[in-house]
Amino acid sequence: HERAHIAQHDALAQWFAQLACALYWSVPWVWWAARRLRRECELAADARVIEQGVPATSYADHLIAIARGALGTMPTGAIGMASELEQRAALVKFAPYVGAIAE
Repeated sequence: HERAHIAQHDALAQWFAQLACALYWSVPWVWWAARRLRRECELAADARVIEQGVPATSYADHLIAIARGALGTMPTGAIGMASELEQRAALVKFAPYVGAIAE
């Protein structure tokens, strides 16, 4: 998953998104677009893992385990991250074609 982020140059894309948020901090759609970009980067990395042969159900179960383990260690404001992992797991597990998620 992390190698997919490297191959897709997600860090650079996120850097530009954060720069846009800093420059246009008062424009709500810029913040929405940055969040959407972050989610799409995660979904694309998930799809790449599945395309490399990892069974979707195993990968989804792994994401859920991470989310559940993180709930006990996260500050209250960061609980949304765990629910995002669970949403990604549901997409991976129940999407008929995972590659379509990233497109």
